[in-house]
Amino acid sequence: MSTSIKNKTDLVHINKGKVFTDTLVVANKCELEHDSVIKNVIKYKTDLEEFGHIDFKSGMVKRKQGGGKGATYAELNEDQAILLISLSKNSQAVIKFKIALVKEFRRVVNELNRIKSEPGRKEAIADKRFSAKIMMDMLKMSRAALGKETTANHYANEHRFCNRALTGKWELLDESTLNAFDLSLLDAIRKQNMLLEVLYPCQKDRKPVMDKFVNEYRAMFQPMAIAV
Repeated sequence: MSTSIKNKTDLVHINKGKVFTDTLVVANKCELEHDSVIKNVIKYKTDLEEFGHIDFKSGMVKRKQGGGKGATYAELNEDQAILLISLSKNSQAVIKFKIALVKEFRRVVNELNRIKSEPGRKEAIADKRFSAKIMMDMLKMSRAALGKETTANHYANEHRFCNRALTGKWELLDESTLNAFDLSLLDAIRKQNMLLEVLYPCQKDRKPVMDKFVNEYRAMFQPMAIAV
């Protein structure tokens, strides 16, 4: 059984099954000011987009004197990142980062491909997606019974609650990073959550019950999954 992989490493991150880095990482690892890196992205945007669309996002950039400031950064695929780095002077930091980045892209892509080839994974994804829909319907019904409206934020929080039960982190997940066992466990978590939503409308009351369920599920089924 392949293990699930992290959504993010020091050099790259996964977004909808594809591997990216960003200009914050490039600036940090190449020991450059982020402002100069993002200016190059804007200057050579047409050339960089020969290799795909560039997604600009908002984030925080650390200052040398401490603290941080708001900034726009760009998400880059491997080809875009290598082209961008080639525009910088070849210092030792730049050369070292370029080698490390190519290796990390290759490693993570190989891991994603390995997970995708797992037996039963396609069926596990279908089950997980179906249980998500049913869980959201149940959430809406249970809140309506209490006279409460259900917003997009409520749906997202319920997904994060289930994801936390799986990974220990309150975050959104990219299903491409999950192996067949974790996909099946997430499906089971969502089905269990449908029952618990009715018994424990408040998530903090649901948490210990859900954690107990997950621990018991792992103890029962994970050894069999590893043996396959």
